[in-house]
Amino acid sequence: MSVLKVFFDESGNNGQPPATVVSGFVFAADKWVKFESEWKKRLQEDGLDYFHMVDFAQSVKQFDGWERDEERRRGLMGSLIDIVSRSVECAVSNAIRVDAFNEVNSKYCLEESLGPQYALCARICVDIVRKWTETSQLPWQETEYFFEHGATGAGKLIETMERDDLPKPIFLKKRELGALQAADILAYENLKGFKQEKENDWDTARKPIKMLLARIPNVISRTEQDGLEEICAELHIPQRLPFSFST
Repeated sequence: MSVLKVFFDESGNNGQPPATVVSGFVFAADKWVKFESEWKKRLQEDGLDYFHMVDFAQSVKQFDGWERDEERRRGLMGSLIDIVSRSVECAVSNAIRVDAFNEVNSKYCLEESLGPQYALCARICVDIVRKWTETSQLPWQETEYFFEHGATGAGKLIETMERDDLPKPIFLKKRELGALQAADILAYENLKGFKQEKENDWDTARKPIKMLLARIPNVISRTEQDGLEEICAELHIPQRLPFSFST
């Protein structure tokens, strides 16, 4: 049985600017079970089947009409963040700018080696968790990694994790797991900072998100162009051959 369970969701996983973000939370296995129960119960209080951040932000689908009830919106978000804060061990997030990825990929066989942005971003998050568990003296070998079912690049993520002797990632539907829905909130808020071109990704984050990150351990990172080039060098990813027309 795993000691830790890690749940990740992505935002911006379509190859379009400005970035791809993967974010999530690390849970102790026993706390995760209790979290799922509390999360579901809180949603039911508002007649909700599941939580999807983009729907909440735009007041559509289950949240249709909520734009006229700010007290209800704040109450739900505050409750959900409170449940997260007392349940998780750590928050993790990584972002890769589309232009940085494309630039490095034009020079190196990056996508062929590590997959599209999502697969690489997710793989970096897994490394962050592994290093955090080692620093925290927790058994990283007894960790399960969960991702949303249907993410583009999932196959390459499975391939790279198996190649590196890491646990095979598990893909599940987000609407069935509160932990993936919580990760969705974090990923959405991180990408929002990129879209508004803020120097600090979290300048535009909702107040409860900022409070959450102030209360729990977190590793929030960006992988810029130089970081991608370092990855290519460390893994000996080959450079692309210059194209030339024969005469």
